Amino acid sequence: MLVSPIEVKEQILKKDLDHKPFEVINGAFLLCNKGSGTIRINLIPYDFSVGSLIILVPGMLIQYTNLSSDTCFFKLIFSSVCVSKVNLIKRYPEVFMNMINAVVIDIPESRIAMYQEFITQYLEANRKESITVSSEFALSLLNTMFIAISDNLREREQQKREFTRGEIICRSLSKLILEHYQTERAIRFYANKLNITPQHLCTTVKKNCGNSVSNLIAHFVIMDAKGKLSSTELTIQEIAESLNFKSTSIFSKYFKRYVDMTPMEYRNLKKQLQSPLNQ
Repeated sequence: MLVSPIEVKEQILKKDLDHKPFEVINGAFLLCNKGSGTIRINLIPYDFSVGSLIILVPGMLIQYTNLSSDTCFFKLIFSSVCVSKVNLIKRYPEVFMNMINAVVIDIPESRIAMYQEFITQYLEANRKESITVSSEFALSLLNTMFIAISDNLREREQQKREFTRGEIICRSLSKLILEHYQTERAIRFYANKLNITPQHLCTTVKKNCGNSVSNLIAHFVIMDAKGKLSSTELTIQEIAESLNFKSTSIFSKYFKRYVDMTPMEYRNLKKQLQSPLNQ
């Protein structure tokens, strides 16, 4: 667990990377500045090379494979507490929806230098012992990164090739879930909205996203619930009602199925991490 709100590592080399699968504890941006390889995130493989920006959030299971001998990253790490304070769903929907289908973004060559400069400038400040990194500064830096990534995704969207039918369905589904996840969790509801059968929707999403429709819906619901549990004073019952659960008990069981702890346990854990001793 990262104690300080932010940490920067100038170079992560191939020899420093453990090839065994492990769970991500903190949030991180990895910018590949040399080499290439494959990173498996939640068992799904993503190829990366120079200019690839890898976005990691707490809870992901990752594994590095097929690394070239010169593989090297700049790595910007944020504490899980800091990450929990950023509501990706509401503030950066482009980034959130992109992360559902892919967490490796190819940065245009014209912008690679900007990202490298962004990270190295912090590196220089981080080396000066007189500078104390506050949680507010780390949160500001994290938001700045997401703003830059959002701009890059919007620009890429305007230049992208025509989508396949399957990609169109997945993109439309992501937008529908973003609009309705607080009230609708039934697969049939989204299939009807897309004018296709539930079976066709499930098969298409699994083929194109490597995930199930239920898990995609849950991803939105759980992210929202985590944000409210860690950054608001809403009661568990109020959070359950805001996400259209019939009872606190049903909400708690749903949350535990995906997070492996109850909402109250999650809230208490975040409070412990946010205490002065862990800042």
